[in-house]
Amino acid sequence: MACAPASASGAELRIAFGSCSEHDRPQPIWDAILASEPDLFFWVGDAVYGDTTDMALLRAKYAAQRAQPGYARLRARIPVFGTWDDHDYGANVGNREYPKRAESQQAFLDFLDVDAADPRRAREGVYGAQRLRAGALRVLLILLDVRYHREPAGRSDAAMLGESQWRWLEALLAAGDADLAIVATGTQVLPDEHLAEKWADHPDEQQRLYRALGAAPMPLLLASGDRHFGELSCDSWTPARRPLYEITSSGLTRRSDPGRDPNRRRVGAPVAERNFGVIAVDGARASLRLELRDAAGALRAERGLALGELAPRARAGRLWQWARRGGCGAAGDLPGAFARLPAPLWLALLAAALALPLLLRRAR
Repeated sequence: MACAPASASGAELRIAFGSCSEHDRPQPIWDAILASEPDLFFWVGDAVYGDTTDMALLRAKYAAQRAQPGYARLRARIPVFGTWDDHDYGANVGNREYPKRAESQQAFLDFLDVDAADPRRAREGVYGAQRLRAGALRVLLILLDVRYHREPAGRSDAAMLGESQWRWLEALLAAGDADLAIVATGTQVLPDEHLAEKWADHPDEQQRLYRALGAAPMPLLLASGDRHFGELSCDSWTPARRPLYEITSSGLTRRSDPGRDPNRRRVGAPVAERNFGVIAVDGARASLRLELRDAAGALRAERGLALGELAPRARAGRLWQWARRGGCGAAGDLPGAFARLPAPLWLALLAAALALPLLLRRAR
């Protein structure tokens, strides 16, 4: 794992990311990304639309993307990391059956200027991690590969990551060697109602991911792409044992109408314009800010969070946080009997349960 430099001030780390870039189209959005003053950028899938088994053609598309003037300026100024999704992997909705996955992996790593001695050159899949700094805060950026070992959806136990990647991820999270972990995946994790690809199409793997996240002692954040629009999502009731937020940014050149894609876990309004994401980690305040910005750099969605809000907590604490802040998950996701009660009633019961110890103490 490499270590990217912190910001010039040392107190705030600004991480920009994006997905879904057509190499042969104008890309003015890079000027807005640079103007947002990021300390690094990472791809979360579809850096090019390769869709080929011809490796010479795929490499030519990567070369065209690298030659984009705005992207070339960004690469000259800040580190660029990333993982792939289906189109830069080589096939639309591609999976482990793609015949050129090993060759495509090397082309993708070449695109990112990954060193020949890097472990990603020898493993099956492009997954990896970067250790970053926001002042005194240690930030771990985890980039998952959801293509190399992926099996076709249709069975509850269909694979997403493969056992070697699972062992690597579970050990990395359980070690707790960070103050914040950002887990990036080309496929959305929390939204499960739309018809596009999603972790929910692989339910056993989705639950295993939640359990792995639940075993992590540090605060966690999810980042994703793929959808050709941007949105923020949150759910308090997964086995991850915390309010789990996901920031989705897509696309840098592509766009689609999010109005046709329900998401009961959506926080605020979706962003239909071409967009990029920013994760600003404030080391001095132990907080972060999630931003979605359009091609002109205008802020289209944001959410501020204290790192403590993303840390593991007991179910009662999550219920209280959900009631106090609102907007995190859907009432239908509430655990057990709470999901079947009218909201005013379960809020009253929760308040009574929290107040009871104080009343008993006073009675004595």
